[in-house]
Amino acid sequence: MKRFTGPIMPWLASFIVITVLSSCIDHPNAVGPKTPVVNEATRLLVPATGTYTQITAGNLYTCALRSDGVVACWGSSSFGGAPPTKTAATGVFTSVSAYANHTCGLRSDGAIECWGRNELGESPAILLPPSGQWFVSVSAGGGHGCAVRNDGVIQCWGDNEFGQAPATRTAASGTFTAVSTGSYHTCGLNSTGVIECFGSTALQVPSFTASSGSFVQVLTGNIRTCGIRADSSVECAPSQSVPIAGTFVDYAAYFFLHECGINTDGVAVCQGDNNKGQAPATRSAGTGRFTQVAVGTFHTCALRTDGAIECWGESAGGAFMTVLPTATFTAPASVIVGQPIALALTNAQVPGYPLATSFTYAFDCGAGSGFGASSGTPTASCSTSSAGTRSVRGRVIDQHLDHTTYTASVIVKSAAQGTGDLISQVSSAGLAPDIRNALLTKLNHALSALQEGNTKIACDYLKTFISQVKSQRGKAIPTATADAWLLTAQQLQAAAGC
Repeated sequence: MKRFTGPIMPWLASFIVITVLSSCIDHPNAVGPKTPVVNEATRLLVPATGTYTQITAGNLYTCALRSDGVVACWGSSSFGGAPPTKTAATGVFTSVSAYANHTCGLRSDGAIECWGRNELGESPAILLPPSGQWFVSVSAGGGHGCAVRNDGVIQCWGDNEFGQAPATRTAASGTFTAVSTGSYHTCGLNSTGVIECFGSTALQVPSFTASSGSFVQVLTGNIRTCGIRADSSVECAPSQSVPIAGTFVDYAAYFFLHECGINTDGVAVCQGDNNKGQAPATRSAGTGRFTQVAVGTFHTCALRTDGAIECWGESAGGAFMTVLPTATFTAPASVIVGQPIALALTNAQVPGYPLATSFTYAFDCGAGSGFGASSGTPTASCSTSSAGTRSVRGRVIDQHLDHTTYTASVIVKSAAQGTGDLISQVSSAGLAPDIRNALLTKLNHALSALQEGNTKIACDYLKTFISQVKSQRGKAIPTATADAWLLTAQQLQAAAGC
């Protein structure tokens, strides 16, 4: 769906104002990042990962078709029109169309799936064409939807109060090649380059022939009927306001508030209400060129030639997706009591935002006091004084104050448990039998003493174990193995209170 705007008939003004305000009230839980940092990434890629082939927008959200045939959405989804991702029940999606609070996707098998608000039947879970036919395009409207079938007939569903959604509509001349739906009317482009409309007579004209040449795209909106001509200029129906001057490959608008087009140079050109930054006079792509544009109440998004998406306007209105920071959280599987638990968060980033480089960190040592104060230090050392299992956490926080929390379990082992682990390591090591048996004898005696509470004897056997390992270091025992055993034995001595 493409939505247009401009000065309108006076009797429609109050209706549109009420409608716009209602669309805002419907979305009390809008999703978006905290106040952006000045001069962060100059081009926010939204969503941050993947490449996309098409973009569309509802009131306060945006959806895009990924190259893998999955629809990704961001913004407010109060009515379910903007799930983070939507996978086709069968096959993949080949196109997607959003309007107000519902979205429809065309599948690779020619069927249509819709989701979101469905008070008027505008969002059927599945819509099938007649046997032997298939849909080739889809357009979501105010309270209805329409699609073009492979036989050139338009098929509609949902609210038909004004005749905007007949069961089928055959072109008066030729066949329909495209369809675009508005709030209360629908228009189709026929194969002769003429736009044919039906629905509310106050919002459309029955037939619209280009003043020069023919139309190649139909761009119906909330209250306007327009099209892109063969010469790439935009023309709207007689008595409707003049669109932005220039030549365009795509064009969209939201009511009378703002409108944007992608000109033939690949630059976004906008006019209208810019109080949220949604309608700059011009905006060039950060990389390559823009190819498509979609507009919502307070935001605009455009698709680039490299498959990435740039958005501008109000973040809570669907311009930006909250992309959480990520990091690699490391914590040891176990430590011996008395030894610190070393925690670290490394490789902090906000995926897709290379200029997001300012992060803070917070850690919870699992001792019951919760997270400590956040700081720029990505590591923490947690003391231990008793055996047991600790649930430790690390949190990475970006400059928007959005955060991701990671959790790990750390076993704090007693001196006896640690000695048992060391016995297992020595038993499996590739040592000469006499060396292995001598070492195991000392450790087994130390373990028995620890289990009986005889610390002095345990300490003596650990000491003799350390002496033998040192004497065989680099000889019967590989240096790295000896060093690891020596460190563990010393930690066991500290845990036992030697």
